[in-house]
Amino acid sequence: MPSGKLSQWYNSRTRSYRFCYSPAFLRWALQPPGTKLDWLLGVRVRASRKLVGFISGVPADIRVDKRVIPMVEINFLCVHKKLRSKRLAPVLIKEITRRVNLHNIWQAAYTAGTIIPKPFATCRYWHRSLNPKKLIDVQFSRLAPRMTLARTIKLYKLPDTPATPGIRPLALPDVPQVTALLAEYMARFRVAPVLSEQDVPAPGHGDQRLCGGGQCRQDHRPGVLLHAALHHPRPPGAHGAARRLQLLHSAWRHALASTDVGRSHSRAHPRL
Repeated sequence: MPSGKLSQWYNSRTRSYRFCYSPAFLRWALQPPGTKLDWLLGVRVRASRKLVGFISGVPADIRVDKRVIPMVEINFLCVHKKLRSKRLAPVLIKEITRRVNLHNIWQAAYTAGTIIPKPFATCRYWHRSLNPKKLIDVQFSRLAPRMTLARTIKLYKLPDTPATPGIRPLALPDVPQVTALLAEYMARFRVAPVLSEQDVPAPGHGDQRLCGGGQCRQDHRPGVLLHAALHHPRPPGAHGAARRLQLLHSAWRHALASTDVGRSHSRAHPRL
């Protein structure tokens, strides 16, 4: 699958940042277990065979209250910049809807970074600068008022060693416990995906450079996990063509804690 088209997936009038998706990353993102190849839909120019539009759907089981509904997750909708006024996106959405309906699936989930009509869920995310000098250099962020670059670097500097004792990389034997922590965490919400052990980024579950990894904190009891943090890398965001303007970033997916730890934290911090 070519990645040149999807390298311009994230673009706006105010920013020229974009995700540089590699073919390997796209294969990981678009081919989870149960993938239907006819849900990967592209539009090409007949003469040049150039890809000018794309939309994808991957299967997902979504729990709504106590009912698990098979759905499709729509992602990577992109249209060539010169064709965005030609109403190609509605055609792609209509066609993938038809193909999904053929498999007796009648609902889909998708996200958008804009205001959409009647969303049933919203979320907010934050950025944590790890290399503020590079981020300011590529204009991803800027200096705060009355802040110097030296003070900003000092503010975001990480400790040389982890401040939390017992932190270690996630290992394959931890996957069942982390999956249980995920299920316990997702049970707090009325709407949540149903995740399996294959969704936990750990050694043995694909290339860690693509699907990410995690850290966990172990209890004094052998084999008992107290916390787990899961993350996955995002492809470099390019600003211009120069390699020095590329940056790597990682998305923190879940921060999990066992029920006992969560209760003790609630007692210690009643406002949280």
